[in-house]
Amino acid sequence: MKRIWTRVSLVLCCVILLGLTWLTCASGGDAADPVVSLSYLSNQIHAELTAAIKSRVDSAAGVDVDDLREKRTEALGKLSNAGLIGAASDKVLAYLQQNGKYFYYSDTTRFIHLQKDDVISGAAGTQILLRSGSGIANGGSIIDLTAGKSLAAGGSVSQNARYMLPARDRSGVRITSQSATVGVQGFYRVTSVAYEPQYVAHAQALKRMGLFQGTSTGFNLGKTATRAEAATMLVRLLGEESVALRGTSRHPFGDVPTWANGYIGHAYSKGYTNGTSANRFTPNNPVSATQYMTFLLRALGYDDAKGDFQWDAALAHAVKIGLISKAEQDSLNKSTFYRDQMVYLSYRALLTARKGSTGTLLEYLRVSGVVSASSIDEAMNLLR
Repeated sequence: MKRIWTRVSLVLCCVILLGLTWLTCASGGDAADPVVSLSYLSNQIHAELTAAIKSRVDSAAGVDVDDLREKRTEALGKLSNAGLIGAASDKVLAYLQQNGKYFYYSDTTRFIHLQKDDVISGAAGTQILLRSGSGIANGGSIIDLTAGKSLAAGGSVSQNARYMLPARDRSGVRITSQSATVGVQGFYRVTSVAYEPQYVAHAQALKRMGLFQGTSTGFNLGKTATRAEAATMLVRLLGEESVALRGTSRHPFGDVPTWANGYIGHAYSKGYTNGTSANRFTPNNPVSATQYMTFLLRALGYDDAKGDFQWDAALAHAVKIGLISKAEQDSLNKSTFYRDQMVYLSYRALLTARKGSTGTLLEYLRVSGVVSASSIDEAMNLLR
């Protein structure tokens, strides 16, 4: 064990020395040559540095991170209160994510979907690329690697140009369009100045049962959701994601992104959702409370095509069967529909009886083996 830690220490020293060398290179360049060092750093040195560090850690340390993580999980599993420990750690993680204090990492360019007033920031060296939408430099200047110059705070970010964050000082890019697709590489986080979520515990409860996952940047409960995201969440809620990902179900819509094909195909084949026309789903349009409630009612066995309810009066029917209250219906009709509220309606649907049955949707999922009794107990403890 002592030899392993000695090797790890040596590796960490190498990493620190390499990191200092990298940062020194990043500060190079002058008025006569503002771009060469940054461009070379971005396209050549960064990749070589990453490969070198990984190689040295793997060969010298002899410690497999995944193996250590697996052993940790096994150890926790032997504790009688492991479930509560996991729930507590999930709560801490959710707090960090919600308050923009948790960093994600991607060693390749990952594309994520953001909305107006979202801010993406990160550590020094993190690279950002605006694929669609509009944004401005936020919190401080950032480096335009494509143009070879600095972009001051408030300056417009160009699409398909690559930017680098010079320091971990909350500088980054703020989205100014209603939505945007952003590529990011390195350590990053996303914060929002919008709606303050109310149902974080409900999201944790759904996750504990394996019925909710969130996005690549956390739960994002303070954001609105698209129709494609709503269909995805519904499929996960019903424990049917593995079937959807087989990709055997088809849909007639020509505007669905590749990542959502399986989810929307499955939801369409099951009758949970229809398009906005014969051949369009409008997947990037915001989903409304009425639309999502329509999805939920269909999943509960109600059929608007047979006159069980009218899709544009789905919230009223939800009140009728006890899924929500009249006050909640009025509130949903007046406000923007956030992912936070979508989580709450999903949770309420689990506690609602399916059409023609006295058993709830959650009881059906338990009997079907989708969720375990122990995970249900752990989830309910989070809401007490």
